[in-house]
Amino acid sequence: MIPASVESKFFTRWIAVVPLLFIVLLSGFYLGDLARIGTSLMAGEALGSKYMNIINPFCFYTGYGDPDGALICCLAFGSYFFNQSLYFLGAILWPKLSFLKTFAALYVLQTVCGFIFMFNYNSFALSFIDGHGITTLWIIASVMIMLTLTCYCLAYLKFKNSQVVYKLF
Repeated sequence: MIPASVESKFFTRWIAVVPLLFIVLLSGFYLGDLARIGTSLMAGEALGSKYMNIINPFCFYTGYGDPDGALICCLAFGSYFFNQSLYFLGAILWPKLSFLKTFAALYVLQTVCGFIFMFNYNSFALSFIDGHGITTLWIIASVMIMLTLTCYCLAYLKFKNSQVVYKLF
């Protein structure tokens, strides 16, 4: 047997985390929706009720034909994949208890950034009323996508440079 290359090890883990967990998310969404319908049936709801339809998440996130539906989709799925990429990077940075360590680091970072923005609120001009709100949200979605790709690249570089050391004692 030939040892696997670093790229194949990394992309095997990436495929197991990113696309497969997204499929698990979608299947959980549909199972939750079916559980809602089953509960409504047990409660005696009529079959023709509006609560008896399975909600399509893709129609919901595209705004049912709204021109800004793509923006809603990019922000919703972009935030999901961005957070997932942060935890993927954390799993490679510190292998033991990676979820807890990444959660704690992100919690501290969000708390510190929240306090900074809260105390400097008056000096920021973040107004969505001026008509630039859609443009600003597209910029936020683009930055989120770029940060997601950056996290995956950093995870690959760290994974490539890491070595497995077996402790004998």
